[in-house]
Amino acid sequence: MTTVQEFVGNLGPPLPLYFLVGEPFQREEALRYLLDFLLPEGRDLNLDLFWGDELDVSAFASSLRSPPMGRGRRVLLVRSCEWVGRETWRRLSSVLGDVPSCVSVVLSGEKLDRRLVPEGVLRKALWAEFGPLRGRRLVRWLVERAREVGRELSQEAAELMIAYLGEDLMALAGELEKLSSYLGSRRRIETEDVQEVTGAWTVRTFQLMDALGGKDLAGATSSLRSV
Repeated sequence: MTTVQEFVGNLGPPLPLYFLVGEPFQREEALRYLLDFLLPEGRDLNLDLFWGDELDVSAFASSLRSPPMGRGRRVLLVRSCEWVGRETWRRLSSVLGDVPSCVSVVLSGEKLDRRLVPEGVLRKALWAEFGPLRGRRLVRWLVERAREVGRELSQEAAELMIAYLGEDLMALAGELEKLSSYLGSRRRIETEDVQEVTGAWTVRTFQLMDALGGKDLAGATSSLRSV
């Protein structure tokens, strides 16, 4: 398993193949960094998108042979690669064995059986697998995430955010943005801030769900206005 920071640190000269698999939020962040790295300009002209469940290998091979527009690279992105069927993988593997030097192929998906990919193809690729973040790793990720947006998050505040919101990285990242707006010019996020912003929102949301469950229309309307 790897982290987004480790993945970015391992980006050297452009490679013909990249496999990004695992936890969605980290995978999408890594993909964004990778596309910025491979296509610093001209993304609209040199990025071809394919989907795993409807991948046409002939069309893919044709795109692979097309030269990039301008002096940059061409990138073929296959999303949801876990939906590529075995027979399609067999045909695709022969195509991936001969990627032009001016092209990079990126395959991204929730999971992928490495046994479907020939060793000769894997040797040319960077494989990055992102696992779920839990415990101390999740706390460290949240503290580092706050630092990236110019805030300082105490460990206690990070643990409280996780207690309120769970291990959903997208929810935690979104809550950091809300807390950052709440702080204004103040830099450090403390537990009191989390209680005021995240805790209050969580309580109001539970009140709304309770009211809806009890068919209390007036209570639900009041809770909805405060969420």
